[in-house]
Amino acid sequence: FVSCCAIHFLSIIYFNMLHSCTQRKISIILRQRLHNFSIVSHRCPKFSSNDRIRFLSHNNIGKTADELANKSNSSTKVNRNRRKNIKKSHLKEMERELNELRIEMSKATPLPDIFASSPSLHVSNNIKSSDTISHDHIVQQGHIFLRNFKQIVEESSLDQRFAREVSLMLQQSLWLFRSSFSDCKRVLALSKQWNLDINHLAPVLEAGCREEKWKETADIFRSQIDPDAFGFAPMLIDVKSPIGLFVIAKDAQQRGLPVAESVMEAAIHMSMVNPTDQQKYVLAAGVALGYVGAWKELIEYQASSFNSARLGQPLIGAAMYACILCNKKDESLKLYQKVAQGPESEWQWSGGPDVVEPLLRDIAMRAGGPDAAKLLLKAFDEGFQVSFQASLSVIEECQSTNVITAIMESIHNDSSWIVDGNDLEIMHRDDSDKVSRLSREQLERLVLTIARATNHASEFGLSMLCYEMFLSKHQLSLHWQEETASWLLDSDYPDDHLSAIMTALCGFGASKSAESLYKAVTERSQEQYPLSFDIYQFMDFDYSREDNFPILHRSFRQLIGVTASLPNDNLASSQIDLLLAALAKLMASFNNAKNPRAGLFLSKQIQTKILSLQKSSPTVREMVRSFLGVEAERPNHAFLARNDELLAETVRAMRMLKMHDQALSLFRETIHAEQEPNARYISTPLAVSQALE
Repeated sequence: FVSCCAIHFLSIIYFNMLHSCTQRKISIILRQRLHNFSIVSHRCPKFSSNDRIRFLSHNNIGKTADELANKSNSSTKVNRNRRKNIKKSHLKEMERELNELRIEMSKATPLPDIFASSPSLHVSNNIKSSDTISHDHIVQQGHIFLRNFKQIVEESSLDQRFAREVSLMLQQSLWLFRSSFSDCKRVLALSKQWNLDINHLAPVLEAGCREEKWKETADIFRSQIDPDAFGFAPMLIDVKSPIGLFVIAKDAQQRGLPVAESVMEAAIHMSMVNPTDQQKYVLAAGVALGYVGAWKELIEYQASSFNSARLGQPLIGAAMYACILCNKKDESLKLYQKVAQGPESEWQWSGGPDVVEPLLRDIAMRAGGPDAAKLLLKAFDEGFQVSFQASLSVIEECQSTNVITAIMESIHNDSSWIVDGNDLEIMHRDDSDKVSRLSREQLERLVLTIARATNHASEFGLSMLCYEMFLSKHQLSLHWQEETASWLLDSDYPDDHLSAIMTALCGFGASKSAESLYKAVTERSQEQYPLSFDIYQFMDFDYSREDNFPILHRSFRQLIGVTASLPNDNLASSQIDLLLAALAKLMASFNNAKNPRAGLFLSKQIQTKILSLQKSSPTVREMVRSFLGVEAERPNHAFLARNDELLAETVRAMRMLKMHDQALSLFRETIHAEQEPNARYISTPLAVSQALE
């Protein structure tokens, strides 16, 4: 009985324990199912309550926890792959929206230049647009974009696969907020929250400058050039707009710190990470100090700092350019003379002492002075580029028409030797790609400066040739007034160009043409032209005097247009004779108008063009002269010998310019150069009269 009771008691305990274990196992399975569902339902928002019932019941009864876990992981993997595709499509859509906003931003009213308070030699970018989109509207659209972008990223896990795309989009979105420093900081905080890096912070620095948050903005730039924060990646900097160094300079001024030392310390810090661009960093520091007016502090730093000897001529060039930005041209020339003539000129550059870098010489030309024209001609002889700003400075102060003519010839033959000086980079022409980088606006300013200089020297024919060679499209079907009026209305300086052309026409004896051009321009535009109106008021309208300028203009337009469009192959002898005959007629017209220098200039350009088309390969003599560096330009006596009228007009032009010895020498050498003696009915009397004089 006791045994039966014991067995019955143990059986009850066993069945109770078995029931308890079964319930515990079922509870574990249910909890695992609910956990898997919570994962799926959290990452798939469209999971409904009915799906929950199906998930808990359909084909899941009786399965172990491991089987359910494996099934849940495989389902999660499929959903995760589906989320990647959705996320990529969303990123593409957001990228398209961002590009549309940036296009819209480009049409907005341009923001004021942050360096506008400082004197600058930059060429202004005049934007002619009818759109009046405000930057407040762009910022509002940027807020909407950023909110949507943040929602898309945070609703799904940020995969490393798309981290770079998200970082680039955040970096590009900063340009939408370059007028709002607080919004830029929001984007930076978002990138920090997502553990992403933004390498280019130019919009943030620009926004900080506009709101004059100097210290906070300077700290952002210092953290960007700190290797511990951003690694040892080279720092990219724009020499003509060094906004980061500018911020440091303004911060140092506000806090009463040494300005030059603070900026140069940052430049040296960047050059330690990237020694290759040390010269660029030093020059950028000079630009930044020039913008804040700290030219004197930089000169003192160059004279007393122990880094002066190590940095060398780039530091002097930076100080010279800072002086020019502050309109201290005399101080800039003093620094150049100190390098070029003083005992401290033993700089080791290009393997030899006492050699001044081409950049310093170019900056000295921008400062002007009596030796600017000599420095320009020396740059031509040595084959170095010349900045656009230096060319303007030399032309404005030059008193020699020969130098201006040399510049015109160089531009006409190859304009790639003129570069934008704001980049502070002067190269040898053999090392450059020989591609012209002058914008249309810069070319117009250069032509305008040349035209004013030649008008001042009473070389009105050169002014007209300058416009025809550099700005005209040689449209023979249009009347010259119609074409000139068309490009004048599209020009950034219409009144200046119109007044220069009218002055040249009046000096050329074509007052009627000047009057008709003025009326053609003013009738097609509602703008005011005060300079041109003053000339129009005081013009001498002598209607009895014949105005042959339209015929002359059409003649040299045809000649220039034809020679410019000739194919690059050998010319036939008859074609050369026709071109030389037309050239002789034009030279006679210029001589009759008492503008012989314009005729000689045109003759030289046309003969050079014909010679380049006529030659297929250089001769042995030419190759030897090129190897020896003997490139003295001499008249082409073969062309002059082929056309007696051309020779006569050339001698006549030289005679009018008081070049008597050169005229006789040209006549004798031309006669000796001809293979067969020809009758010189036109040129011989001129040469004899020249000899008698």
